[in-house]
Amino acid sequence: MGVGPVHLTLLYDSRVAWRRGTRMGPFIVEVATPEPVPLSYSLLTFALTAGAVLAYILLRARPWLVIAAVIRRRRRKPERARRRRRR
Repeated sequence: MGVGPVHLTLLYDSRVAWRRGTRMGPFIVEVATPEPVPLSYSLLTFALTAGAVLAYILLRARPWLVIAAVIRRRRRKPERARRRRRR
């Protein structure tokens, strides 16, 4: 279909004998000229896709478990210091 008015006619032919077919129209539809898609739409979809991929990778790798273990090790006091306090 090109730009401009288009005439549409709806036609229904029944395959069953007891149901009648019907015809409606013509309906006139105006096809407008296409407009360019804004660049922000393309950039937004790229950013959302990159965010989804990054979230997937982070959820599979679970790097926060390694970071939490390192923090726990740094906070833990040496065994010698614990023994001195108990005496």
